[in-house]
Amino acid sequence: SQNFAEHQNGGRKQTWQSALAIVAGEKPTTFQALAGAADSTSMVVNWGSEGVQYINTDVTLAISRVPVSQEIGLSVTSRTSHDGIATGSCIVYDREGPIGTTTVTSISNARRAVDFTQHDFTEDSINAS
Repeated sequence: SQNFAEHQNGGRKQTWQSALAIVAGEKPTTFQALAGAADSTSMVVNWGSEGVQYINTDVTLAISRVPVSQEIGLSVTSRTSHDGIATGSCIVYDREGPIGTTTVTSISNARRAVDFTQHDFTEDSINAS
């Protein structure tokens, strides 16, 4: 759903994204869509009950094939953290199934956490802006 606050909890997250144009007027390639979605790994992996309290320092994308479309899914498979450092991984999907993995390394950024309960990201709110 578009109501991010409803999903701010300790559960593992998933996201499904449609690619946005990287260059105005040009349709992104499937690989560009994949790279853009991979950049969301940190948010999906580090989104917990207090919001997103970690910021990525590195993300790795490994694929077994190029995606068939600009629609890409991420599903968290693991996350560990200790002393302000976190690692996590996702399975990457397209419309035909799994195509690879992403792995992210992150550091604590609790003072600047993104708390989705403090903002209205619903479609109605965005369209009213």
